[in-house]
Amino acid sequence: MEFFKSKKGSGISITILLVLVLVLGVATLGVMVKQNSNISEQLDINQIQQTKIMKKQSEYLIKVVAESNAVESYAEIVGTRGYAGDECEIRKGEVVFCSLNNGIDEKFKSVFKNKFISVFPDEFSVSKESLSVVIENGGIEVKGNFEASKSGSLNVNHSWKEENEFSFSEIGLDYFDEIYRGVERCRSEKNADDLNSCLRFGNFNVAVSKTSDSFLVSLKSKKKFVLDGEFRALSFSFLV
Repeated sequence: MEFFKSKKGSGISITILLVLVLVLGVATLGVMVKQNSNISEQLDINQIQQTKIMKKQSEYLIKVVAESNAVESYAEIVGTRGYAGDECEIRKGEVVFCSLNNGIDEKFKSVFKNKFISVFPDEFSVSKESLSVVIENGGIEVKGNFEASKSGSLNVNHSWKEENEFSFSEIGLDYFDEIYRGVERCRSEKNADDLNSCLRFGNFNVAVSKTSDSFLVSLKSKKKFVLDGEFRALSFSFLV
């Protein structure tokens, strides 16, 4: 009889122990699930924050950097005399502005896209094909389809669109076709003073001097820009 009592008591103890182990296991599992849930929730929050940061970056790039890149693209074309037609000759280091490059818009867009894409951080996936640049009536319209991905502790994959529209006049320049129209309008002037008075541009000061067989027209922007690390006016010249 004592044996059965002892065995019965031992069985109860084992049962209680098993119940305690089971309760402890369930509690531990609950804590782990809650911790994993908190970690997952924190990762979701971090992903949202990271996506917002990337969107702010792209907005800044297309709203602010795009305009400074337009100035740099303009300066690059000026430096290579890319605004003048291929048939225009060079005399003593100056181009004769005999015609406007008939592919000037495409040239500008190509230079602009290359410069613009180069400033994007590595986590952005941006290609020339994903950028739409339209030049019309002295204005620029820039649209971009952006994709962002960031690996590591966070895995952010997101896509969105940004756009900006501004005019060359707003950034302190006159577009090349406007300058050429002014040259054509005033080409018949016979002396430097009359040509100087005729050539009027909203964003460039004009200086005209007589050469042996033509006139040298020098343009200097009224606004200063950051170009090649210097804060200066944008200047260029050509023969008429």
